[in-house]
Amino acid sequence: GIQNASARISGPQLNSPAGYVTDTAPQFSWEEVASAAQYEFQLMDETATITYFQQSGISQNSFSIQGAVFDQSKVYHWRVRAIDQTGSPGDWSGTESFLIFDPDLVPQAVGPTGHIT
Repeated sequence: GIQNASARISGPQLNSPAGYVTDTAPQFSWEEVASAAQYEFQLMDETATITYFQQSGISQNSFSIQGAVFDQSKVYHWRVRAIDQTGSPGDWSGTESFLIFDPDLVPQAVGPTGHIT
């Protein structure tokens, strides 16, 4: 069949994570794309130039990176694109960024102990 260039799938709308998050193993989620057979996910560094992780063949509109440990106070960028039944990728979504901030893992200030004279 003849492919109509305007029929290219638009990028999904990203939901979370975004901004400051406390979960050190976040679940990535985005809006479903009607004509998507699968999705491709990409995780990048703070400049969105280095790819840390890329995964295709995701069947749902959410994804977790198994066994991943995200660094505290480091900015990550991520994006998703839909892939149709013929294997043609759509446009990438916009890029979302997040920073993991877990109050339980932040060192607490400890005052001096004993008598202060």
